[in-house]
Formats: sequence, structure tokens, C-alpha cells
Amino acid sequence: MPRGKYGTYFTSKVESCISKDKPIVSGNYIFDPIDIGGGNNPFTLNSEYATVVLAKVCGIIFGRFCNNTGEPKKYKIGEETIIGDHSEDYFMATWEELWDEPIMKQIRALQDLQGKPIVITLKITKSPCDQCSKKLIKFIQHYNVNLRLKILRLYSGDQGPIVNSFALLSLASTGVAVKMWDVLAKEKGFQKKTKRGQTHEMKYMTQHLKSSFLMTIDEDDAVEEKEKSNIELLSDAFRKQILQMQEDSKQQLQKRLIEMNTKELHVKKTKAAIQKDFLQLSDGDYLYAISNMEDFLSPYLYSLVKEEKFSLELVCNAIGFDLCD
Repeated sequence: MPRGKYGTYFTSKVESCISKDKPIVSGNYIFDPIDIGGGNNPFTLNSEYATVVLAKVCGIIFGRFCNNTGEPKKYKIGEETIIGDHSEDYFMATWEELWDEPIMKQIRALQDLQGKPIVITLKITKSPCDQCSKKLIKFIQHYNVNLRLKILRLYSGDQGPIVNSFALLSLASTGVAVKMWDVLAKEKGFQKKTKRGQTHEMKYMTQHLKSSFLMTIDEDDAVEEKEKSNIELLSDAFRKQILQMQEDSKQQLQKRLIEMNTKELHVKKTKAAIQKDFLQLSDGDYLYAISNMEDFLSPYLYSLVKEEKFSLELVCNAIGFDLCD
């Protein structure tokens, strides 16, 4: 198996990823069921402290990355040298390492042949912090790629949820399609294979959800409540936790979006400075268009960027917003 310049093992051809059921970056990527390791296992999506990124490129599983898994990564975006130990850093460092390897050249050539953009999908357990958001903006501009983020919840660490809300909004307003990661969706999580034919990353994570129905029908068609098993109790708690976290995240983001657009963030000087910082990072036209959406975490826009390069026109078409208004 070939190795990149930083020592990462990887699969050499797209065909091998499919036929041998492997990600591009060597290693496991399938998430564990929630009853394995509890909150100490970051790969159950139930961890309080870890952040995990599952990366795909053009539908092919690129690899899985977790924060604080060793020495901070040193890598480049263009001519700039960057050091970091967040899961996004490990992803971007590996991307830079493999960018000129045969498998990435093959993917780029296939996309060029079809006239489609290179699309990166990051499924991430917590939204990027402010520093990672700035790095990701540089990343997509340097590599000229479309980036889609599926977030499980809003990150509350480092400088707190207000700063991290602005960070996510700055990504959305510079061409990143963002939506909530619905890990409870049966039509997605219960698939055994991805559209590319690889084992689905959620195959084991949601197996227990299939059978955790809390009601049963007896012979007389009477509805009875059955006794809940341990896995069903865990599943219940997990569902409630995810739904609450995502609702809280949406409310937080909507509030910040209103504040950004109406310039009503007048609590502390530092927060005003944060607002100015992220407004400078953001594209004003994108931000203006996004502010006209009922929910800027748009599944429709998220699906569109698979086929077309992200643009203001694409955003406006997705939300039915007339540029001439």
C-alpha cells in the first residue's frame, strides 16, 4: 500500500476503494453503536469531548479524523504553513499530502470529464471553531472545491457558542453548504452501502435503532407498551439528546444571523469585534441572500452543490430569491 509524504497509507485507485471496500485513507471509518464505550468512545457519535470528521470526496469515502490524536499536524494551504490538532486540521493535512497522488488525480480527471466540481462532504460531530473556519475558507479557495458540512451540533468550546455561531455563518456566506446531520434518519442511517457501493459509515451505529420500537401489537390488535431493554433506553436518551442539541443549534444560529444582518450585536466590545471579523471574512452578497432563507441550513442547496460550482446565483436559485429585487 503506498504512503504519502507525511507517512499516511492510502489506496492507490478509485476502483480499489469500491472493489475492496476501503476508504482512500487507510483505517476504520464506520461508527460504533452507542452501547460500545459510552461517552468515552468518540466513534459512537455520543462523545462529550471528542470531535470526529467523516470525509468524502465526490461520494467516495476519504477517511475519518478525530481531534487530539497525537502530535499537532503541520501542513500547507498554498504557501502558508499551518499547525493544528483539531479534526479539521488532520483532514486538511491529509488532503494536502494526497492531492498530487494518483488516486486524487484520477478523481479530479473524472470530475473534469463530466464537467462537475470536486465536492468534499464533511460529516462532523461539532461545528468548526473560529480558527478552523478561517482555515477551511482558505482551503476551499486554494483548492477550488465545493465544500458541504453536515453538523451534528454547534461547537461550544474555545471562545464559546456565540463565536462559533459566527464561524459557521462565515463559512455559509463564503460558499459552504451547511445542514444538520440527521443521524436518526432511517433512509440514510440504515443503508448498508453508500451510492458508490462502499459499506455505509452508519451501518453499525444505527443497527439498534431498527429494533428499538417502544410499542408492540398483540393478537387482538391492542397496542401494548413493552418493557424497554437497555439498548432501547440508551436509544431513547440518544434520540432526545440529538434532537435537543440540533434544535438548540438552529436557534442559536438563527439568532446570530439576525444579529449579523441587523448589526444589533451590542453586548460587549469583544463580541462586536468578533462580528466585524467574521463580516470581513464573509461575502456580503451571499450573506444577504442567505438572510432571506427561512432556514439557511438548506438541504436543497446542499444537494445542488454536488452538480454545480457554488455561486451567488446558485444560492439565489435555491431559495427563489431574485437578485434584481
